[in-house]
Amino acid sequence: FAAYIARPKTLPAPAVVVLQEVFGVNADIRKHCDELAEQGYLALAPDLYWRQEPGVELSDHNPDHVQKAFDLYYEFDYDLGVRDMEDVWHYLEKLPECNGKVGAVGYCLGGKLCYLMCCRTDIDCAVAYYGTYIEHRIKEVKNLHRPFVLHMAMKDRWVQAEVNDLLERRLSPNPLVTIHKYPGADHAFARHLVHLRARFHVAHDGVHHRAVLWRHRVDQRGSGAQRHRAPGRRKGWIAATWCDRRGAARRARGRHAVAPPARRSRRMHVDRRVRVDALHA
Repeated sequence: FAAYIARPKTLPAPAVVVLQEVFGVNADIRKHCDELAEQGYLALAPDLYWRQEPGVELSDHNPDHVQKAFDLYYEFDYDLGVRDMEDVWHYLEKLPECNGKVGAVGYCLGGKLCYLMCCRTDIDCAVAYYGTYIEHRIKEVKNLHRPFVLHMAMKDRWVQAEVNDLLERRLSPNPLVTIHKYPGADHAFARHLVHLRARFHVAHDGVHHRAVLWRHRVDQRGSGAQRHRAPGRRKGWIAATWCDRRGAARRARGRHAVAPPARRSRRMHVDRRVRVDALHA
């Protein structure tokens, strides 16, 4: 099946499998790959819908596309999808451009695949953004044996608050799991060119949003995201730091990185850069 690949300037490099939302490998997913390549990763976005409709590319701004995306989404076979992604993982680790380390990052549909890969495969690590219907496979949590990060949108229109509570309750006892909760964020907050409430402070520049996995132990530090640490967790960390446009200047002056919430909404810029240090080890 087809895939979009973005290569960094320096090779060999660690690889990241970029798993799509319901809209296929569209411009937004390709931009995620390009940004990862700029950070030094070999990024590959496979066509998850290749069995249903190869090469589909949809937009969330087109109502007909949205309807088609959900038709494909509800017919998608996750078990076959995990097998496909395991094949992609093995393909990447054998490439001369890859240093043998492979992680994954997934959004929505891809977020659930990241969870299942951590339960069923030996991928080095995976980061999921607002994964949908993870609760349908929550029984597999006992098999989760790879470092896993879940970013939760607490105002998610597609993931109920009760579901987020269930996921936190069932996932958090595992020391390999870190959960980041964003109280003011809706679904798809990591998508490019989205509108976010000012109360959800996001990064403007620099490495303010990072996910770091080290020696299969995880932790979180930073501002803007509520953190949850599983009991007994020690050193070794996954960090996600969020700040607004004025964060760098405020830090330079020795002040707080995040400004008080504004009363009105505004367009914000999201820095989606993901650093996975376990892939460099």
